[in-house]
Amino acid sequence: ADQREILRLRYLYAATWDAIADELNDSVAWVKEQYQKALKKLSAETEDSCKGCDCCAEEM
Repeated sequence: ADQREILRLRYLYAATWDAIADELNDSVAWVKEQYQKALKKLSAETEDSCKGCDCCAEEM
């Protein structure tokens, strides 16, 4: 839930790292770590959902 909230605050509200850390009552370092984990998780989920199709294939 925290990772989702970090992404929401960062992308929908353009919140700064400091503002997000204040909102979640945690450190900026922790927020950035969770942000990176969330991006990796999204990337993996996207790759898994695209297996066997050409929706993400590079244009030739």
